[in-house]
Amino acid sequence: MKAQATRTNVTTYSAKVPDGEITEALCKVLADQHGFDLDDASVRYRGYLTSEDTSTGFKHSWQIEVTVDHSKEVVL
Repeated sequence: MKAQATRTNVTTYSAKVPDGEITEALCKVLADQHGFDLDDASVRYRGYLTSEDTSTGFKHSWQIEVTVDHSKEVVL
């Protein structure tokens, strides 16, 4: 069976996202999962693109880190 489909009237959304916004968005998700806010004075974050050479070619991923300095946390 040979199938073919055509669809018209579509909308394609795209955006060019700076690396800083990628890092912030991903780190926000990670921080939220652990109950922290990126705006807290005790929290800092970073992210970067990593590459790994494998037998099937290069694998790229975005490495993110959220660090909480407990010595800077507000004690109630």
